[in-house]
Amino acid sequence: MKTLKIGIIGLGRFGFSHADNIASKMKGVQLYAACGGDKGRLEKNQQLLDIPVITTDYDEFINMAELDGIVIASASSLHYDQLIRACRAGVKNIFIEKPIALTAEEIADLERVLPGMDVNIQVGHHRRYDRSYMDAKRKIEEGYIGTPISIRNDNRDYFFDPDFYRRFSPKSGGTILDTGSHDYDMARWLTGAEAKTIYGLGGAYVYDFLPEMKDVDNAALLMEFDNGMMGQFSYSRNCKYAYHVETEIHGTDGVLRICTEPLNNRLISIDENGTHKTFFKDFYEVYRTCYDDEMADFVDCIRTGRKAAVSAEDGIKSVKWALKATEAVLEKKLVLL
Repeated sequence: MKTLKIGIIGLGRFGFSHADNIASKMKGVQLYAACGGDKGRLEKNQQLLDIPVITTDYDEFINMAELDGIVIASASSLHYDQLIRACRAGVKNIFIEKPIALTAEEIADLERVLPGMDVNIQVGHHRRYDRSYMDAKRKIEEGYIGTPISIRNDNRDYFFDPDFYRRFSPKSGGTILDTGSHDYDMARWLTGAEAKTIYGLGGAYVYDFLPEMKDVDNAALLMEFDNGMMGQFSYSRNCKYAYHVETEIHGTDGVLRICTEPLNNRLISIDENGTHKTFFKDFYEVYRTCYDDEMADFVDCIRTGRKAAVSAEDGIKSVKWALKATEAVLEKKLVLL
């Protein structure tokens, strides 16, 4: 079996996780090259992960003939430009963290350019690789809940220091795009439906500087899907008890619930102070196996030549939705898709 050579751009928390997965967990795969703007970080990780080639030159990186595929795990604000440049350089297999782009103009350009490209793109919507959500999808398809009537999703991110959001928000596309694009991709994947209308509310309840960045820290959406199904999505950036994403799909014959409590252990301890449970503290703790599985799927796509399960089209649809949902929240109005 040929050893596949993979390169990665970006070695932050997401990037390092993917890099470590490729370097240490995958048989027949070599993390051959890494690219980034911080030479010191590159050199440190070169030694740690035994990476043969490092470079701060992105054009050099995407033109390495040895590479069978690349992973784009840089800041969200760089995704569109780096994806376009990689496609034009002739890279055939690209895994890109979501979001695939941040603006309507970037999305329009991708829709114009990508159909003419001979490239297999996989977008990092990792919840499709979560075993609980995969089981829920199977049950929906088998008719376990009958016809879906509504889907509800609460996405509560663990509280971070305000300085983090001062740095992060301008580069992320905002709360709805950063977190909600995952939720919408999950909803349309589970039910096969697309959003038709969105009504939104929200504001800066905790981080009072976010309105300057056209962002919010808490929001709620009410949606109608094109099959008549109802949707309720909520978001929070200040959940101090846990990282908590909870999903419910209600149908004519039953209901499915995922993560009603964000338990990271089934153990419950009891003493004179009461009953105690331990919760997930961040999204990586919840989804770490999903990151492994989605990268394994990317490698399998390279080996077999099959198309990615989470395509560029899926990534584009999630961003289109998120931009409209952000408009609905910021302007507190009903938006038609």
